[in-house]
Parts: sequence; C-alpha cells; structure tokens
Amino acid sequence: MKKYSKIFLYIIAALILAFVYSNREQLNYNPFDAVYRFDSPYWAVMDKQGFVYLVDSNVKRITKMTRDGEVQWYLTGGERGEEKFYDVRDFCVSSRGDVYITNAVVDIYSTNYTKFDFLKFSPDGKFVKKAAHYDRNISSFFLIRNDAEDKFYYCVYEIATNEAMLTSFDMASDTTDEVSRVKFDYNSFRGITGWAGGTSELMLTSQTGETYRVLPGGSVEVRIPAGTMPYFDQIWPERTGKFAFNSFDDMNIYRMTDDKTASVFLSKERIRELLGVKSFYFLWVAPGPNDEIVTVDKISRKIVIISNRGELIATIGEGRLSWRLIVKRCLVWFFAILLALAVLRAAAVFYYRVFTKKTSIIIQDIATFTPLLVISIIVTAVTIYGHIYPLIEQEYGKRLMALAQLGAKKISGETIEKIKSRSDFLGESYNLLQEQMKRILNDNGDEWNRKFTANIYRLKNDIVHVVCDTTYYYSTLEPFPYATQEHYDTFRDGVTRLAEYIDTAGRYRTAAAPVRNAAGEIVGVFEIGSDYYNLVEIKNIFLYNLSCGVAIALVVYFSLLAVLSYFLLVAIRVLRNMVNKITSGDLDINVALERADELGELGEGINYMTRSLRDYIKHVMELNAAYFRFVPKNFVDLLGKESVLSVAPGDNVSRNMAVLFSDIRSFTSLSEKMTPQENFNFINSYLKRMGPVIRENSGFIDKYIGDAIMALFESAERAVGSAAMMIEKLGEYNGHRKSNGYEPISIGIGIHFGPLMLGVIGENERINATVISEDVNIASRLEGLCKHFGAYIIVSGDAMAAGGNASGVETRPLGKIAVHGRGAALELFEVLVPSYDERSRLKSETRAAFTDAIDKYNCANIVDAMASFAEISKRNPDDRAAALFTQKCEELIKTGVPEGFDGTQELNE
Repeated sequence: MKKYSKIFLYIIAALILAFVYSNREQLNYNPFDAVYRFDSPYWAVMDKQGFVYLVDSNVKRITKMTRDGEVQWYLTGGERGEEKFYDVRDFCVSSRGDVYITNAVVDIYSTNYTKFDFLKFSPDGKFVKKAAHYDRNISSFFLIRNDAEDKFYYCVYEIATNEAMLTSFDMASDTTDEVSRVKFDYNSFRGITGWAGGTSELMLTSQTGETYRVLPGGSVEVRIPAGTMPYFDQIWPERTGKFAFNSFDDMNIYRMTDDKTASVFLSKERIRELLGVKSFYFLWVAPGPNDEIVTVDKISRKIVIISNRGELIATIGEGRLSWRLIVKRCLVWFFAILLALAVLRAAAVFYYRVFTKKTSIIIQDIATFTPLLVISIIVTAVTIYGHIYPLIEQEYGKRLMALAQLGAKKISGETIEKIKSRSDFLGESYNLLQEQMKRILNDNGDEWNRKFTANIYRLKNDIVHVVCDTTYYYSTLEPFPYATQEHYDTFRDGVTRLAEYIDTAGRYRTAAAPVRNAAGEIVGVFEIGSDYYNLVEIKNIFLYNLSCGVAIALVVYFSLLAVLSYFLLVAIRVLRNMVNKITSGDLDINVALERADELGELGEGINYMTRSLRDYIKHVMELNAAYFRFVPKNFVDLLGKESVLSVAPGDNVSRNMAVLFSDIRSFTSLSEKMTPQENFNFINSYLKRMGPVIRENSGFIDKYIGDAIMALFESAERAVGSAAMMIEKLGEYNGHRKSNGYEPISIGIGIHFGPLMLGVIGENERINATVISEDVNIASRLEGLCKHFGAYIIVSGDAMAAGGNASGVETRPLGKIAVHGRGAALELFEVLVPSYDERSRLKSETRAAFTDAIDKYNCANIVDAMASFAEISKRNPDDRAAALFTQKCEELIKTGVPEGFDGTQELNE
C-alpha cells in the first residue's frame, strides 16, 4: 500500500510541476494584483461576439477581453520554439472565436524574417495547431477576413521573384486555396488589405498615395489616384461595404464607399471632444461587428471604441483579470510555493538521511564548499556584468552618436530641401538620400550593422516628418508620431543626442545628428539606431556566454578537484576497506600505507587498534565461553540477550518447552563404595557422555543436580529422540565400565511438555538462571516412576501430543495416573530402545499385546486384561509393568471394579 501511495504522490507532483511550468509566466506577476496593465498598445479589433483583442508589448502579446476590460486570456510571445510565437504581425478571429495569429520570426542579427507561421488558438486561448508555415526569404501581410464566408486572406511575397501570392484560408475547415498571383516592386507599396467586393480582389496602398486594385488575372489598376483622398495607412472594410480609415494628414476618420468618394466620419475636433484630450494619435482603425470603430490612442495608450453614429462607447486604459485568471494565478503561485517547500524538505531529508550518513566526508566537504564557490563566482560575474554592461551600453551609445555624426556629414542637406511632397517618394532626390544612407550602413552587409536602421527627418509646421527611412516603412513627409524631445532639441541646437522611443513595431535606441546645408543651416536630422529588444537579446546572449564561462570554470575546478581528491580517496578507501574487514571480524589485517602524513599515522593507529581488538576479543570470547559453562547460551538466547553480560535479575520469558529429567539408579549405594575423587570422576565421566547427546538434539542443560540432569528442549520430538540416544549412549558407557572392572549403571528419564517460565533470580552480586513451572515437577515425577514401572524412559501424553510421537521411536502406553493439582489424568508412555538389552527387546516384541491389555484395563475388562498381562509376564518375567498391572487386576477382582473406573491410577511413589 505504501508503494502505491508513493507512486500516487509522484504522479501528483509531476502534474503540479507540469502545471507550474506551463504557466510559469504567471510567476512574474503579483498574485493579488487584479489590474492588467497595457504595454505599448499596438492595435485592437473586435470579433462578432463583441470581444476586444489587443496586441501590445512590442507586438509580442495578444489579449482577449470584454468591452468593459475584463481579461479572458492573454498569450505572451517573444519565443522561437514550437507552439510559441515571436511577433503578432497580424491576426484574425473566426465566427467560432478561434484565433489565427501570424507569427513572424525575426533574425536576431538582421531585420529579415526567418519564417512565418499561422498558428491557430482555440476561443479559450489554447494552442490548436500550426495552420500554415513559410520559411523562405519572404515578407507576409495578413489580410482582413471575409465575414460572410468566414475566411481570411493572406499574401506571401517572395523577395527573390518579386511575386505575391494571395491565398484564402477557410476558417471553418482550416483549408487554403490560392486566389491569384501578381508581380510588383515590394518597396513601392505600403500595405496590403482585403477588398470586400470579391474574394479574388487585392488592394495595395502605395507610398505615394495611390491605391491599386489587383484584378483576378493578376493585373493591377489604379483604384484611387494620388491626391484625390486624404493620406491613409490601411483601409478596413465594414459590414455595410464601406471602408474606414484614419488620415495621417488631418487626423480625421473617414468612410469611403465603392464610388471612390470619402467623407469625414469623425473630425479631429470631434475626436478630441469625445476623448477629452488635446492631442491623440490613431495608427489604425478597425470596424466592429456593428461597424463600431475600434482603435488605439498611441498617446494615452488606451483602447477607444466609438459607435457607428460617432458616439463614444468606451475607453479602456487597463484591464482587470477575470476571476478565472486570478484563481489560476493564485494556484500557480500556491503550487510553486508548495513545490519549493517540497524541494526544501526533500533536500533536508536527503541531507540528514543520505548526505550526512552515506556520503564520503570528502564529498560532503566538496558539496558544502562548492555552492559557496559557485555563489562567489556568480556574484563576481554579476558584479563584473553590473560594471561592464553599463559601460558597454554607454560605449554603444557613444558609437551610435559618432556614427550618426559621421553619417549626417554624408547626407546632402540640399537634397533634403528638394523633397517637397509625398509625390517625391522614390523620386530622384528620395533615391539619392536612400543611397547615401545605404552607403553609411554598407547596405547592412556587415555583421555589426545588420540590425541597424536609418531615418532622415525634417521639421515641417513645427512637427517632425519622415523624409525617408531605410525600411520604407514610412511614406515621404509622413508625420513621425514618436518624435522625442531629443529630436526637437537636435533641430533646435544642432547637438547630437541619444534617444529612445517605442513605436508600433518595438522599442528603439537611436542617435540623432543634425544635417546642414551649404549655408550651415539645420535642414534635417539623421537618425541611426536598432530595435532595443534585439539589444536585450544580445544582452541575454552576453549573459548566456558569461554563464557558459562560469560553467566552464566550474567544470575545470571540479576536474582539478577530482584529480586531487582521487589520490586522497585511494588512501581513504584503503583505510575504509580495512575498517570494513575489522567490523566483519577479520582482525588479522595490516594496513600498509607508506605515507608520512596524517593518513599514514591513521593507518598505524588502525594497526595498533587491530592488535588490541584481537587480544581483547580473544579474552572476551574465552570469558564468554567460561560464562556459558555456568549459564547455557541457549538460555541467554531465549531471554533475547546478546551476551551473558547483559543478563540481569528479573529477566524472564514464557515458553512452551519439553523438560527432561534423568537420574542414575542406586547412586547412593554406588557412591558409598567410592572415594570423593572417584565419585567426581564417575559423575563427570557419565555427564560428559550425556551432555553432547542433549546438545546434538538442540537441547541445553539447565542444571546438574548431583547425578541428575535437567535439560530443556523447544521441541518435544527432539527431547524424546535425545532420551533414546542417551539410553544407547548408556549402553556404550556400561560396556566401557565392564571392560574396566566397574559394574554397569542404570538411569531413568522422564519427559513432559508444557508452559514454563525461564528467568534470572538473585541479586547484583549473585544470580542464577532457573525454570519455574509445575510441569518441571511433573517431569521429575515421571523420572521417578521409571523405577516403579521398570522403565528407562517415561514420556507424558502431553509431550507425545506435542510431537514426541513423531520422533520415530517405539512406545507403549502405561495407562493413566492422577496428578495432584491437575484436573485431567496424565497419560504415560514408555519409550522402548530394543537394542539396549534383552528386557527392552522382549518389551518391543510384546508391545502390541501390552497395548491391547492396557486398552482392556482402561475399559474395565479386568479379567481379560489380567490374562493378557499374565501372558506377557510369562514371556518376559523382567517386565515389571506387566507384573504391576497383573497385581492391580487381581486386587480389582477381589474388591470389585469401582463405578466409573477408567484405568486411572493413584500412585504415591
């Protein structure tokens, strides 16, 4: 049961660990903080169910929430693994609520995309599958879905062939279908969006202000000429067939119909009034299911929802976690703390039960000092990092400013002045500026500049505008909404400065330097920089390399420590093996360590200790052997003691055992004929023959009482077998006595089985092992009856029932006797040893007849019993038992058989 409980606990622990690991990002947040803070909001859309989706955190997080800001779930990117996303470049929501994310993975050392994935997530934010994958040198633009058919369109642009493939994706079946292909210059267009008029149409917005329509055959026609409509970034189709967009020229929101006309839906002034602000900036506006306007104010960093009648529905500045997310976050923290406590407890258990008891002391020292060494190395590394990395960032900033200053001198101020309108996009002056910036960056062809981008700004109407940029992301003279105070200060005083800002694609660290014309006037600002997130990744690489260096240093340390410890461990292992041999009882060893250090001295100490132990143990063993001559070892074992030294008065144990009593017949008359020395010689000669027989049968002698022996057996079978062997051994002894001129002796043996108490009595200065039981007296009484019945061995019925009848010896019943203090009569059996003498042989031959006669006697068939006993006595005149029963039968015939007679005898001998 314990085993299965442990397995169950391990399974539970594994599930908890998997849960915590899969939700480890929750550990970055306070479990009691229900506020969900937006981080650099990018854009927002609304699905058909009215849920709002926000992309923020440098397009590395997507959040699903209700209109009132209750967060249902959120997914965090920035990872390059499977089932993860790096950037949310675009996404779409099906009518069922499934979310399809365009995962764009950027090369860490350049601005190129390494792959595009379309990842499908369930309505509750769980990863479902990878719907599509592209890993060629491409740029992809996600298109608006077709609500009527529950589809979305995406365009895959291959840079090598300048060909764009428009593909439809059926969100109901997760299948794709190619719609059309078209070739165009990627750098000439600003964005791609779907066209609600038909599933095979594609619209392209150019940097110069035109809107093109891609026809089903792949040809392109101008849909909206430049200058006829306000400038916009992207257009979004509404449910009614109109298009909504926000203008970068006047900050108004427009609606455009199919007849190419646009009208102001919300003016800049009306938007300010609705929001209660002086300034705002909308990057994109997206229609909701009821033609609401959903957008993000980049200045206040709030989601704005406006009805199709131009009324403010809601602004969401921060979300609040749903109770499910709060419970989930608290559970993650709870289980994380639980795991931490379990790890600490396991470490403590390992330390106290294994490490401190079963681990080499050298390993203990290594394990103790190594963490201190590791911590010191890490602290040193972190300290170095804390001092060096700020210097690296500072040096990085200085080099950025130096590069910006040098680059600004390569930019023609007169060329900047020639750019007057958006129609100059891709014109001669624009291309010349692009060429100058590319030469400054060596066309991003070196490893050091692959991540760098460059921009040229000019001040128009006191607002920073983009003249051109190396990524072609901004249109010519498009307002730059992320201009910092450093940009304006550089325009004002011409000092090169570092700047940081967050735009829709990420966070940037840049250096801005003034560009002057021939007259020395500041006509623009040249900016060079890189995505700060890439700098963070490079910092992480630096930390990784630093960690690898620390790891290598530790490996070298452990290697040297292992080599140095090896020689020490060899000597210690020799000493340990010697100690193990000593503990196993091998005291004839000698440690041979030819060392003059502490280990050599320890080896000599072990040798001295071994000699001392050998002498001492020899003395103790001899002493124990002497003790066991007085107190049997079996007696000590039965008391549960390891040594006679631990035996104390009062120690006792209760057991069911067989008690054997033996005594030499007519010893008194024999003793009177011998001198004291002859008496002792005679008794010892007898006992040295009987003692081994008892021990061979797993018995032990409790005491010698003159010529008598009292022995104990745990097995009645062994006791009976031992008694038979004692008679045989007596025959051998009598033969020895005859050959030496001594008369033979006879013994009697009584055996009984029953409960008894073995214990130690006495006081501190004198103790004695003894047995206390009425059954001991019965065994002694049985030994005395041997003379009465003319038997050598008499065994009680209790001993026979306890296994005595399994000893393989011949027995015959001797009837029953009444024992004082015992309710039931005690059956008696005589053990026969036919090989001992003629009398025993004849008893064996008449055993069946004697048994039959006893049965008749017990059944009160006295006449027949007497006849049988008389016949046996006739065949064996020395059978005293037959003669006794014959006499008993005669008396009963004379006096009459008492009522209830069962053969039980009353004996007083």
